[in-house]
Amino acid sequence: MRILMALAGNPNVGKSTLFNRLTGETAHVANWPGVTVELKAGRLRHHDLDITVVDLPGAYGLSSGDEAESVAQEFLLKEKPDVVVIVLDATSLHRSLYLAIRILEMTRKAVLAVNMMDVARRRAIHVDLSGISAVLGVPVVGTSAIRGEGLGSLLDRAIEVSLSKEKLKPLKIDYDGLDPYIAEIERILEDELKELPRRFAAVAVLEGNERILSLLSEEKRAHVLKIVDKVRRELKEDPSVIAIESRYRFVDLLLRDRVKVTRLVSPSIAKKIDRVLLHPIVGPFTSFLLMLSLFGAVFSLNMGFPLNVILSYAGLPHLSSLLEKLSLSGIIGQFLDLLSELLRSRLMMISPEWFVSLLTDGILAGVGSVLTFLPLVLLVFLALGALQDSGLLSRIAVTFDKFLKRFGLSGKSVFPAILGFGCNVPAVMATRAMDDDVERTSVSLSIPFIPCQARLIVLAAISSSVFKEPVVQSFFMMSMYLLSLLVFLITAKFMRYLVRGPQTPELLLEIPPYHVPSLKVVWWYARVNTAHFLRKAGTVIFVVTLIMWALLHLGPSGYTTSIDNSFAAISGRALSFIGAPIGLGDWRIILTLEAGFLAKEAVLSTMTTIAGTAKLSEAVNVVLSSVKQAISLCLIMLIYVPCIATLSVMKSEVKKIKLVLVAISYELLLAYLMAAAAYHLL
Repeated sequence: MRILMALAGNPNVGKSTLFNRLTGETAHVANWPGVTVELKAGRLRHHDLDITVVDLPGAYGLSSGDEAESVAQEFLLKEKPDVVVIVLDATSLHRSLYLAIRILEMTRKAVLAVNMMDVARRRAIHVDLSGISAVLGVPVVGTSAIRGEGLGSLLDRAIEVSLSKEKLKPLKIDYDGLDPYIAEIERILEDELKELPRRFAAVAVLEGNERILSLLSEEKRAHVLKIVDKVRRELKEDPSVIAIESRYRFVDLLLRDRVKVTRLVSPSIAKKIDRVLLHPIVGPFTSFLLMLSLFGAVFSLNMGFPLNVILSYAGLPHLSSLLEKLSLSGIIGQFLDLLSELLRSRLMMISPEWFVSLLTDGILAGVGSVLTFLPLVLLVFLALGALQDSGLLSRIAVTFDKFLKRFGLSGKSVFPAILGFGCNVPAVMATRAMDDDVERTSVSLSIPFIPCQARLIVLAAISSSVFKEPVVQSFFMMSMYLLSLLVFLITAKFMRYLVRGPQTPELLLEIPPYHVPSLKVVWWYARVNTAHFLRKAGTVIFVVTLIMWALLHLGPSGYTTSIDNSFAAISGRALSFIGAPIGLGDWRIILTLEAGFLAKEAVLSTMTTIAGTAKLSEAVNVVLSSVKQAISLCLIMLIYVPCIATLSVMKSEVKKIKLVLVAISYELLLAYLMAAAAYHLL
């Protein structure tokens, strides 16, 4: 399949550099049919798709005012490219957005490439790309053509737009006093120019666009010109001037709260910080401590861990318990439990038992699962946003680059790996910021080995129930984390060989100047990524919780209050032979693993349902009969396939189902072998 992609933009926005980067040695000058001047064309291949890229002449608008604008307009009208990449200057968005607005009035089959982001960073200019995207209704990607930054993501978005079957209406600008006249011209053009959006054509002829006017019959042309004269008489202004002013007013409103210039840190202070962070020995240690402290604080605020363990070890169990109750997930959990009991007591007398259970244990639990994750995801993105805006995150990437190269990765893989500790779903999504396709794929397939919050909760519950001493609990948790990180790194190297070969990507990353973090900029970053998580994972988590309810509460005879007669129990018994060699032959344990495949946090709720108690420690001790059995289960939980939400995002980002299936098979085999080794050694 071949995709036709046009590059449009003002002169001097880096469009030619972007074209050369994308097409390389395939670029050539071609005589395009229907166009009188020569255009540059080139080819590239991305995700097994052939893309023809045409570099349109630099233009400031589509008014046919000069030859460049005429050629650009002619190509867009006649060739109707599958996608138009509109290149903008990040340091001069007000000027370069004008052409983008005009093209978007013609078609929304477009992607905005906000170029020169490296220059913008050096000038402490921040752009809310997601905010601009939300208003314009098209993807907006930050790039640096000269450095090759963001090109992989740009091509991904361009392919998505070109293959999309969704029919979006062109952008509609408020043209102030011109709107009644535009509507009148639209009625005249009703049977003509059907290949063009009617409003775009009406505005074009109102502005005197000769190319569009030439397509009209003599009668319609005369009628339209009379309306143009009427505008001049009644509004005392040329309609083209009013149209231009209206577009710039739209651009002003668009950028008002979406471009922020922050304050730079003084060079003397920046040098002192760099002496520490970029030091070959001290740098990695300092970066590790910084990340550990920051995310330790985020996790403690969200769920109490690891500060609760430290307090218990310090002989302050009451403070530890209080911290868990007052943590964000603790407060949300208490509220949902209270709401569930309230609904249950009110509805039990007037509704069937199955309906009450579906509402409280299914729907409300599904909403609760999403809400429990939300604070953590938001906090993690706020922390990362602050690190990114300050300039620290780039230096952390540089610090770890040398170490990560041994595993076929670059320092850029630090970003998604960090996110993975919160939730694997946004971590896989974050790989789209990587420009190296092979690294992006290998990291996406390896991210599930990073222990997310849901697995952390399960591991913490099992360790606190099985091991009584806080120091042993801490040692066990630390061992699990170190093991998972080691497996992540080894797997990433293996996946890189599997995808293409042993090449290690170079870290092409500009070190930006230090900024004083802006709350507005940090909020932009956190807002868009949290919303992305909700769209991608929230629905899946909710649906999965309902599926789990159905498996636990439905059986061959219909609704059942006994888990022993449910479909979940039947499937657990059928698969128990698989777990026997690793000490997990009990069907109840198999059932918890099934629940973990749907959603890792469902493991504990399944245990409490099986045990018939709300106390986690009691539930764990009912289901697990020995320490070696608990360790075997923890290893399986740590390594075997991620939840369905993560798998769906992996498929979306990797775009190769075969690779995802290979990754799943690898994870299952590795988890089984490690659990078997641990169980029999113990």
